Amino acid sequence: MFLKNNINLFAVGLHSFGGLSILKALLNKKYNNVYLDNRVKKQHINTISNKIIFLKSYSYKRILTEKKLSKKGGISIYGNGLPPIFRSKSYVYCIFQNANIFREFYQIKFHEWLFSLDSLRYLYFKLFKKNVDCWIVLSPLASQIIKSKVSSYIPVQIYNVFDQEISTQNVTVKDKLYDFIYPASGLSHKNHKLILESLIELAKKKIFPKVLLTLNDKEKKKLGIEEIKMKFSLDIDCKYYPDKKEFNEIFKRSKILLYVSKNETLALPILEAYQHGLIIIAPKALYSNQFLIPDLTFEQSNVHSLTETMLKALNQKDVTPKKFSKIDNFSNFLNKL
Repeated sequence: MFLKNNINLFAVGLHSFGGLSILKALLNKKYNNVYLDNRVKKQHINTISNKIIFLKSYSYKRILTEKKLSKKGGISIYGNGLPPIFRSKSYVYCIFQNANIFREFYQIKFHEWLFSLDSLRYLYFKLFKKNVDCWIVLSPLASQIIKSKVSSYIPVQIYNVFDQEISTQNVTVKDKLYDFIYPASGLSHKNHKLILESLIELAKKKIFPKVLLTLNDKEKKKLGIEEIKMKFSLDIDCKYYPDKKEFNEIFKRSKILLYVSKNETLALPILEAYQHGLIIIAPKALYSNQFLIPDLTFEQSNVHSLTETMLKALNQKDVTPKKFSKIDNFSNFLNKL
């Protein structure tokens, strides 16, 4: 198929959770070449592009591929939040969605940040940000952050990753499988320990809500979930959902989104919870209310505040009416290419 521009997508690094949702939105476009993360092979991704190359995120082959791509004209979209290593002959768009690389936006001790991948990504960003012609962001907070980090003459465009009208659709209480759901990986900033501490406090009050955490076996073991469950008789299920459709069905049948992350740029589960009609708990943080006002908020990293908020949510029968911020749809960006 002939395209008016030579358009290439480099999305190595997008493979799970919010990144996977961004990838699916990107793949609604026809590209000359598509470069995807090797881990996406398990995700049953659909694309209308024919030429797809899978790469390991940390590999020499990835660097060689970026070098080859830099010699092509037209348009290149880098979807994983980091700029290309090489200055390109094409016009380069880069989608920024990871504030964790900037320590001032991230509640973490300096030495912990320094010896993490985020500090390496920060260095990567600093070295190669000059190779981006236009930044694409998916939230007001991301726009604020990136504008403070790049030259003022570099354009920044903001879009809503949801390409449909956001509408809430409640299911009846009898259909609920879980009281609380927290869709997040086991990374330290996702703050699962706070949830466990609050559940222990509730157990001491003889309250045992049913909770779903989307952790894999390795993350579950690292957090000692089974030991804590047995000691305090907690009702926690841990299951990782590679199939997004299956997960959405579980999401819809949960009563409350329990979102406790220390730092986010987009916080996609908050938008998905709104779409599925869940009660939303989120911390008093910059990312929490950039699209809508959550039903309930708590003092970030304060176990007593979270416990009291969880009690209120359990007793709440209806979702608070919300107004969603109007932002141009992401599909409009793709259609302009």
